[in-house]
Amino acid sequence: MATVRGLIEHTAHQAARQPGAAGTDTAHRLELIARRLYGIQQDLDTAATHLNAPTRSRTRFPAPPAITAPSRRSP
Repeated sequence: MATVRGLIEHTAHQAARQPGAAGTDTAHRLELIARRLYGIQQDLDTAATHLNAPTRSRTRFPAPPAITAPSRRSP
């Protein structure tokens, strides 16, 4: 997706160099598209991070009983 966004930005720069208002308008529209793609890319990165995050088990197991050393009796 980053490659596509880069191509769109490159095309926008080329369009901005074209004479006339049509080139400027096209460049502006392409820049807006590139900005939206950047937002989508960020959203996808965030979603991927959440999908890869370790999840906590909702099932709680009881704690094992504490094991204590037998008490010593004094003679």
